[in-house]
Amino acid sequence: MPWSERLFILEIFSNVCAKIGYYLLKNKDMSLISIYRNTQIGKKDAIKGLSLLIHFGVVGFTNYTGRGVRYFIKKAHFSIINYPVYIKYCEDVYGPHGSQIAMEVLIRKKIGVGSIPEELMETAKKMIRDGVLTEESVNGVKRVKEEGEKYLIFSKKSVDSKILTNFFYNDISQHFTENTKKVFSAIKSFYPAPSPLNRVLERCAEFQVVPESTGLSTSPNINETVQKHIKYLIGYGAVSGGYEMYQVNHESYLDKIKKKVLLEYCDMYIGSTASTVLSMLLSKGYIEDKFIQKHLLLESQECKKTLFLLLSERFVSLQMIPRTADCAPSKSFHLWSANIRKVFGILEQKVQSKLNENYIELSTLEENKLFTVPGEYKQKTDQIFGALEKLHTFCFILSL
Repeated sequence: MPWSERLFILEIFSNVCAKIGYYLLKNKDMSLISIYRNTQIGKKDAIKGLSLLIHFGVVGFTNYTGRGVRYFIKKAHFSIINYPVYIKYCEDVYGPHGSQIAMEVLIRKKIGVGSIPEELMETAKKMIRDGVLTEESVNGVKRVKEEGEKYLIFSKKSVDSKILTNFFYNDISQHFTENTKKVFSAIKSFYPAPSPLNRVLERCAEFQVVPESTGLSTSPNINETVQKHIKYLIGYGAVSGGYEMYQVNHESYLDKIKKKVLLEYCDMYIGSTASTVLSMLLSKGYIEDKFIQKHLLLESQECKKTLFLLLSERFVSLQMIPRTADCAPSKSFHLWSANIRKVFGILEQKVQSKLNENYIELSTLEENKLFTVPGEYKQKTDQIFGALEKLHTFCFILSL
């Protein structure tokens, strides 16, 4: 199979799953009989392979009346792509035991509380308290067992919110002082509920916000200090609210971080100039290439080359305004623009494509390891792993 047509999401399981997956990519809505006959796989192996692909959300099925069950490859965002981000978060917060539990729950979808080893139980309880794991009681057959066994499920919604909040906090840490960070942490502790100013002041005292002297008064005042830093956070878009009720503005920050991912992707794969030009188009709307040249101090040829490169990547659109008798300019001119909502969808496809390319390249390196110089092999694999970590994070953010 050509290198460009391979998909890592089908090859990570087994050769049987890969055969089934590639067959379903070329043939939509196929029955079980068609799958195992045309792929020359045993019926039992085909059933096991399909079950595994369905379990991880790669394959879906529809039960048609009169036609039986038909299987197909899902084209949407595969949730398994986010698993490395979830596991890394659990490792950072709860240590190796946390990542071990998260990996087990994500792969199995749920695990019985009784099956967790004793040395991991304390970490599991902490993850339950934090909302990372939730308990689900599944009742068995009453004749066999009167009480339902408790199962642990990974709460993706809760973890998504926690990871996004961590990104948010790190961003605040880079741009603001220690006091502003503490005020943000105080408001964040009430999320998702809005918090009144008096509660924020109480929480700020717990976070040890240092009173500062302001222009209104010479002596340090905690109330004025907190309100000053809240204004900074509102101006930055990190906090929203009024009438002394405040809350963390996740929606605004999500748009900001997605835009940051877009520009970072451009910087990685297209170039820093393209990233700068795209940033201007996103902030200014419809503009001429001459405006970009003038404000970014670019040569005419370099500017046009960058714009057409972005156009080929479908990140920008071009609109030509023709010359007319009523039109002020003496000749036709072009307006460039970037639709942020449209661009995010295109970006997600491109990031998944790059993710696939890196995994296939890694697989090819593994296959040809004996024919590669050891130093060169390590350098290439380290480079790929670094890119994969970033791309998985990009995929996670864009899927929110």
